Amino acid sequence: MDVAAAAGVVGGFLQVVFDKYYGSKLEQWAARSGLRGDFLSLKNQLHMVRAMLEAAAGGSSNGNGPNNESLRSLIVELKSAAYAADNVLDEMEYYRLKELVEDTGGGAGGTPSSARQVVGRLVVPGPLLSNPFKRARTGADDALQGQDAGTPNFDQDAVSSRIKSISCCLEQIAGMVRSIIELDKLVSMANFRHVQPEVASLRQTSSIPTESKLFGRDETTNSIVNLLLRADLDSRYSNFNVLPIVGIGGVGKTALAQWIYNHQRVIDSFQVRAWACVSDTLDVRRVIMDIIDSVDGAKETPQFHRLPSLDATLRTLMRKIEGKRFLIVLDDVWVSRHWEKLSCPLSSGMSGSMVLLTTRHSKIAKAMGTFDSVTLEGLDDNDFWVFFLQCTNITEDHTLVQIGRKIAHKLYGNPLAAKTMGRFLCENHDEEHWCKFLKRNIWELKQGPDDIMPVLLLSYQHLPLSLQRCFIYCAIFPRGYKFTEQELTFAWMAQGLIPTLGEDQTLEDVAKEYINELLSCSFFHIIESGHYMMPGLLHDLAQLVAEGECQATNGKFPISTEACHLYISHSDHARDMGLCHPLNCYGLPMKCHIQKNLWAGLLHLKNLRTIMFSASSSIWSPGSEVVFVQSNWPSTIRLLSLPCTFRKEQLAAVGSFIHLRYLDLRWSRFEELPEAVCKLYLLQVLNIKHCPCLLHLPSSMSNLLNFELLIADEGKKLLTGVPYIGNLTSLNVLDDFCVRKIRGFDIAQLKRLRSLRGSLKVQNLENVDGNEEASKARLSDKRHLTELWLSWSVGSFIQEPSEQYHVLEGLAPHSNVSSLHITGYRGSTAPSWLAANLTLTSLESLYLDDCSALEILPPLGLLPHLRNLHILNMNALRRIGSEFYGGNQVVGFPCLEGLSIKTMAELEDWNIEDPNVFPSLTSLTVEDCPKLSRIPSFLWSRESRCWFPKLSKINIKYCPELVLSEALIIPRLPWLLDIDVQIWQQTVINLSGGRLEVSEFDYNSSSAPINVVLQLHWLKHVSNFHIWARDSLSVRPGKQQTDPSACNSEHIANSVQTSAEKVKVTGCGVTDELLSAILENEIYPSSLSISDCPQITSLDLRPLRSLKSLAIQNCVSLKELFGLQSFTALKDLEMANASSFAEAWSELLRSGYAGQGQVTTSLDSLTVDSTLFLNSPLCVVLTSLKKLTIRSDFRVTSLSRQQEKALLLLTSLQDLGFIQCCNLHSLPSKLHKIFTLKQLEIDSCPCVESLPSNGLPEKLEKLIIRGCSERLYTSVSMMDSDNIKLHLVDR
Repeated sequence: MDVAAAAGVVGGFLQVVFDKYYGSKLEQWAARSGLRGDFLSLKNQLHMVRAMLEAAAGGSSNGNGPNNESLRSLIVELKSAAYAADNVLDEMEYYRLKELVEDTGGGAGGTPSSARQVVGRLVVPGPLLSNPFKRARTGADDALQGQDAGTPNFDQDAVSSRIKSISCCLEQIAGMVRSIIELDKLVSMANFRHVQPEVASLRQTSSIPTESKLFGRDETTNSIVNLLLRADLDSRYSNFNVLPIVGIGGVGKTALAQWIYNHQRVIDSFQVRAWACVSDTLDVRRVIMDIIDSVDGAKETPQFHRLPSLDATLRTLMRKIEGKRFLIVLDDVWVSRHWEKLSCPLSSGMSGSMVLLTTRHSKIAKAMGTFDSVTLEGLDDNDFWVFFLQCTNITEDHTLVQIGRKIAHKLYGNPLAAKTMGRFLCENHDEEHWCKFLKRNIWELKQGPDDIMPVLLLSYQHLPLSLQRCFIYCAIFPRGYKFTEQELTFAWMAQGLIPTLGEDQTLEDVAKEYINELLSCSFFHIIESGHYMMPGLLHDLAQLVAEGECQATNGKFPISTEACHLYISHSDHARDMGLCHPLNCYGLPMKCHIQKNLWAGLLHLKNLRTIMFSASSSIWSPGSEVVFVQSNWPSTIRLLSLPCTFRKEQLAAVGSFIHLRYLDLRWSRFEELPEAVCKLYLLQVLNIKHCPCLLHLPSSMSNLLNFELLIADEGKKLLTGVPYIGNLTSLNVLDDFCVRKIRGFDIAQLKRLRSLRGSLKVQNLENVDGNEEASKARLSDKRHLTELWLSWSVGSFIQEPSEQYHVLEGLAPHSNVSSLHITGYRGSTAPSWLAANLTLTSLESLYLDDCSALEILPPLGLLPHLRNLHILNMNALRRIGSEFYGGNQVVGFPCLEGLSIKTMAELEDWNIEDPNVFPSLTSLTVEDCPKLSRIPSFLWSRESRCWFPKLSKINIKYCPELVLSEALIIPRLPWLLDIDVQIWQQTVINLSGGRLEVSEFDYNSSSAPINVVLQLHWLKHVSNFHIWARDSLSVRPGKQQTDPSACNSEHIANSVQTSAEKVKVTGCGVTDELLSAILENEIYPSSLSISDCPQITSLDLRPLRSLKSLAIQNCVSLKELFGLQSFTALKDLEMANASSFAEAWSELLRSGYAGQGQVTTSLDSLTVDSTLFLNSPLCVVLTSLKKLTIRSDFRVTSLSRQQEKALLLLTSLQDLGFIQCCNLHSLPSKLHKIFTLKQLEIDSCPCVESLPSNGLPEKLEKLIIRGCSERLYTSVSMMDSDNIKLHLVDR
């Protein structure tokens, strides 16, 4: 890694140190502890070092600074000193918190104890200073016996000495770095007198293809070319579109753009083509000049005597492309700044022009592009192998192919990586030479500026320093490891890599931004929902930049002494490192001799800050070995992940890790945490998810003053049992807090928890004594809470209602709360902050449950953003009136979408006078209100006004007085899609999914039947009408009264109620009046089915001009037809159990012959249940009929002579069927004269024993016999059927 990258790494780490410690409470504590001078001296040295590192990084990155090995070595030493500085500052923070907990200084304002006795050890990396601390216990045996290794005490002299030593070291190294930089400047000045210094050259590319062949990109090339050539695409720019190609460095974006640029179809389609390499900065003037050069050629470019102005270049470009269709390639775009200036002159081109840009950042693609990005991944295995063979200059039959395939697999399909590796492999086609490169990682090879690692390093150097540190840390994970957002967030947090940007942004928010930024740069890929992975080459890059700091063990040793972050992926590796101890079948430690060097695996890692054990390295089974945390491990560890811990004793020595921020104990089986955990005063996150045996936490958890988050299984509520939870002032999440009349569990514990976020449930409020005590919770200070529960225990009467009022009055939440639950409140009035002094301006959801004494609802209609309101179990509430909506001066409930009123035993009246309230309401539920007899008139109104035009769902259940009081009128609501009205657990009206059901129910016979009025004009989307109503219900259509001013025209225009394609009408409650209203409702279906409607006597089909299919079943009273004779689109007709239909149809036809209308000629298929349809007036007009099925005619024995004659009038008949005609004895004797017949089906006709004596039609192709007599089967099987396909089923 070069000097710039190394300086950036150390500079980034120093930024982390400053963000954590300086300007914080630590500086004040240092002054009180007699360390002010040392503290400020160290601060100044760190400032100086950071400034010099910025100079070294900046100069080296642009090619003007020193880039020698000596400087790089000094920067590495600076890094070691920076780690030492971070450690000592971290320890000081630990002592500060310990003093607060243990009061070693005699109080917050006193001085620290002068005791010098120390019972622990803190490790200082490197030879900066000998350790001033001594260990109280050493060796593994103590840990195996479950003994606590103890925690260190503050020693002012030792800490002061360490700070001075570190400051001195920083000063010495900084001085040497400064000397090298100044010497380099003198050399540069001397050279300047003789040689004009070179200007740092930007990366340049051209439109001339650098590859003789493009591998594996044919499909992508063709799709891009096809898209570029389309001229009919919309764009946010005038006359041109922008197509981005996105991918990591070296994946082949430029090569693909070159081939597209020189594609013959592109050349033929664009009058002007130009190429410009944008590179690091989007210099508008330079890019435009490059475009002009590319358009005309350098020799034709106007020669300016001076550098042209921006205006001159813009106007020149506009003249070049004006009125012409152009293609401009912007290659290697790194920033989108100034894109507006560059895009302005491009609008002068012809419509259909295109800009093709290549970039490594999806954010830039989104900012500049008008199409979805073309994301370029690595080549697939086959294409990449062919390309690799070309790069290495071997063929498929070469002896090195097997080794070559293994090497190629490590390059992840990246073409530039193949070219880089090929350059090394081409030097010698010797097996030993190739095996050497097989064993090495590509990032370990010395590479030129155009090879893969320097190209990827350029992406890294464009990241902000904060992101660079976070990216480097990811080298700890094994290649191909899938990590989650939470896993990465806590790991970064433990190392202090995420800065605190203010109260409004959490560490999780910042981490999410970082992850999204790394995704945008292709440093991460989303593998599946919630999981990410680093691409292989980017993982190699992270290892390169980390320089051994981050390692995932693979069983190979030694681990680099520079290792700071260690991931152990397998139990064998943990055993090899001496981190495991054998257990017997009962999970108890086996007696064995522990060698002195057994723990050497970690002792040499003086800078160790992370140790992660994967689950597979920790899972215990009888006879296996498990990891025991040892007190002689480096105490600098910030993150310890030890999932599947089996015994509490494995963690006995964890108290010695005073720097620990994150402790991960998922999937563990212990029953309690060791007390040592409660002495980790810097601990921020404890992960005990999936630990079923752990049912409580130590009471001294409240000592963890830096603690922010407990990750546990949902519903466990472990923090509820911790007393003095108010000491955890940094706590972010507290799901439940149960108030008790015990010290440490009073409501005042919430006072200092100002960092609480998300949801908080405050329960057992009956244990709060009055307004003054309730106010101590300071809920109004908790600006990050979004959901709040305030709850009194069910059946608790230890508080008077007036006292409960004062308690609730003192629990006013912050105005940022978006969801509020109040449960068990017995006060008769609402608190002022929910009534007269309404302050919850951000409230979106409100739940009032079991407020049994509340007599009047507060003016909730004034809440400007309320979306959901639930009112439940209010037994004292009798009326809902105008006070609920907030008065007539404002529109009540402007944003409310869901309203639920349930279990209101005494509620009698709910009135709305202003039709403008609830303008956004979409869902209304009223349940279990037995006395409610009056409801807002919009539900039952016969008025033409349209109330609440967005209401789509209505549920009325268990409200008998309401349902039985008057007619149920389905309202005029254009969005109404869902209705459920129930009484006595029986559904009366149900509308769902385009299906409307109105059902009768059991009721007192002395009561009058319920009248249901269907406003069909608003039910055009309904496709199924099921009306089952007789004695208890009367269903009729409402009169259509359309008043243009009644409903907002915008609401009607946007209504989701589109006409149904298929309509089905069913039920004994369907009357002629209702059926006519349904069919006259401008629905225009293509299919209509009417069944089980015994009240129907007439059917008028004239409104249904587009009807193609009609089915009528079990309509025994149907006697009159209108409109069937005029149909030209009807193709299918099915009739069953409508005995008068044939006669009515014939009567229509006779009317048609008399000149009253056009006869039916379009019918293709007819299914009937009676041979009465076979009459001459009908059959003579069915000239298009191709299929006739006679089904379930139980009376016919044979066709009469007139019926057989009528059958012959069907001149287009091709398919004839007799199905379930149980008494049919013989088939038509003249069947052979139906010359067009191709298929005959006889199904379930047991009395038919033979075919007609005159035979079958000559053109018959298929004969189907199913469920008939054996004689018929025998007769058919003996016939000459060479030209007929026989299907004898169920013989």
